[in-house]
Amino acid sequence: MAVSSRRRGPIERLTFAAAVTVIVVVSLFPFLWIVRTSLQSEQEFSEGVTGLLPQHPTLDSYAANVSEGDFLRPVLNSTLICLATTAVTVVLVTFAAYALSRLAVPGRGAILGQSQFQVFHNRIDAAIVIISVPIVALVLLAQRKIVSGLTAGALK
Repeated sequence: MAVSSRRRGPIERLTFAAAVTVIVVVSLFPFLWIVRTSLQSEQEFSEGVTGLLPQHPTLDSYAANVSEGDFLRPVLNSTLICLATTAVTVVLVTFAAYALSRLAVPGRGAILGQSQFQVFHNRIDAAIVIISVPIVALVLLAQRKIVSGLTAGALK
């Protein structure tokens, strides 16, 4: 597939920049809304006060999370699980990459493509979908149990 060396005009660049800006804002909005809500006082939150910024920003929610209860234990547990998972994944993927690059593995051409310089994004995207669908289905099937497990400790 030949790549065009034609330069984009100012309208095309402006359209592209606007599209990227919209995508970034839409993607970041939920995170910014969570930060905004975390800065609200309990009174503003219970009254349902809305707006892009809280009327009286406060760090009371952060102070309460750190000082009350055992907040840092779950953070430490999650960090350890993430580090262990990452380490195991890197080791396994390293072995797989070595095997695919050095050994005559059946199906190697289908996995790596015909050349290391060819990238078939449609095949990569299809592989991502194939891998993701069972995981999403499993989460959707187990969602009720996951939520009940998460909230079981919160109910007293």
